Amino acid sequence: MTRLFNLGLFLYLCFAAAVDFLFDPQSEMKVPWDKVYEWSPAAGITIAIGMLAILVLWGAALVRIFWNRFISDLFKIRNITYDESLALVLVMALFLI
Repeated sequence: MTRLFNLGLFLYLCFAAAVDFLFDPQSEMKVPWDKVYEWSPAAGITIAIGMLAILVLWGAALVRIFWNRFISDLFKIRNITYDESLALVLVMALFLI
């Protein structure tokens, strides 16, 4: 693992925390993202889908790097492609939802 990987992972976690904050209810009625949605529903939905896409694609890149540099060396198994890491992220997301 390199410093660049650690920086990328840290920035990913910060972005994920920001997205979680925006969509986590602060009260029983509203989430912070509702202000954006009230301003422009189309922009709110587009930006929300964009943030989700960034999380998935960035997460897949981090999984591929982690797998190819650590898991494959530790367990002596083959490297994976970006498509395989994307599939891993999506399958993990299914179990977390």
